[in-house]
Amino acid sequence: MASMAVAFRSGKESLLSSIEFPRNLKLRSRLSRINVQELTNKPRSFTHSKVFCIIDQGNAIASNMSNKEALMRKARVDFSEEVFKKDDDAISVVKALLLISAEDEAFMALNREKDRLAAHIEGRNLSDTHTENFGDGVDGLYIAGRTMPMWLARFDFLAREVQDLLISKGSTFKPEEILKAVGSVLFKIQGFKREVANLDTNSFYLHLVLTLGSGSGILICIIYMEVCRRLGVLVKGAEVGDELLLWPLVDNLQECYKHCTGDRRCYFELLAFHHPAVLFGSNIGPSSHSSFEVPMLNFATNKQVVGMVLSKLKNLHWKDACKVRPGYALTDPLHPLAQVKSTQGDSHELAVGALLRPKSLRLAIMASERLRLLCPHDWVLMRDHGLLLYHNKRYGEAVQELSICAALAPSGDRHMLEHFVEKLHLLHIESSWSSLKPPSAPSTLA
Repeated sequence: MASMAVAFRSGKESLLSSIEFPRNLKLRSRLSRINVQELTNKPRSFTHSKVFCIIDQGNAIASNMSNKEALMRKARVDFSEEVFKKDDDAISVVKALLLISAEDEAFMALNREKDRLAAHIEGRNLSDTHTENFGDGVDGLYIAGRTMPMWLARFDFLAREVQDLLISKGSTFKPEEILKAVGSVLFKIQGFKREVANLDTNSFYLHLVLTLGSGSGILICIIYMEVCRRLGVLVKGAEVGDELLLWPLVDNLQECYKHCTGDRRCYFELLAFHHPAVLFGSNIGPSSHSSFEVPMLNFATNKQVVGMVLSKLKNLHWKDACKVRPGYALTDPLHPLAQVKSTQGDSHELAVGALLRPKSLRLAIMASERLRLLCPHDWVLMRDHGLLLYHNKRYGEAVQELSICAALAPSGDRHMLEHFVEKLHLLHIESSWSSLKPPSAPSTLA
């Protein structure tokens, strides 16, 4: 047995321990006996499994990105097929708007996957708070967790609600009774409301308006028109500013709005006051107010209604893209003063493209691309699309678009566009030298 002696020296309490061990006992470290695997309760191949897990996660993210890109292409192809139908009445406005939502939702999901991939490469764990409710199902595209037939069935549900309301009142399903019942179901029972102030892009996506029950006036009008169409009442609309002026194609139009009161009273009185023969040049009947001179309005085609929504989306996305520079207009680079300033080579001021939000700018370009499909010969849309490409630094495509635009533009705008296209040629050449320049070198032309 070991014996211990304790000694006290010079009045200080210093503890000296001496331990006597047997002679045959050899001191050795016990660290080699510690089983790290048992302490951590992890398998022997933990490190290798972690590496493979990281690789698999990166491959999964890359696969998701590829799927989102494929879904964007599918939504664009389906949209093109829908709006290029020969008969305008065969174009489904609500289906075209849902395909717009599908493509934009897929693009935003693609951006989230890119963020996850960047965080994965940097070794960060980016928590995904968004539930990916967008995919390719049996019936086609998913939008916010629902297939296209499920979203279209929403209008069938609203139409059945109107029918149940009319049956409960013992109605004979006259057009004027249907119109009044549609308004009651949408605005009173379902609680749809029109957002007047603080309009954003969410107010112009049909799936969000159907989900939230509020949106822009034009989207509410489109929902009203679609429900009426499914009930056999044809309602047309005319573009008045940024809104739709609805007009049911029925004979006894005065009866449609005779008993309407409330917030829409003035709106309905305007329709009842001006006869369609005055507003639209139709032959429904003589007007008792023919002495009033009002501008002639034309019914908007289904393709034009889709274009109105796309135009609003393009403008709102551009507004979001240039929030850092409030008031900056899309056509400002065409101003002569802006071109003179750019030729002076002021490298101390950042290019406008560096101050724009990339995601909002890309969404504005996508809306502009669809507008170009609807109106391929509109030089104003060509100009706007070319300027969006310029701000996105896609100079080669911008040169091609604005060159065609300059050939179709009026003489006053043609001269301004030609000067700008010359500048774009130089920017396109300079961008091809970007690999030879240091990353910090500013452009002298943008």
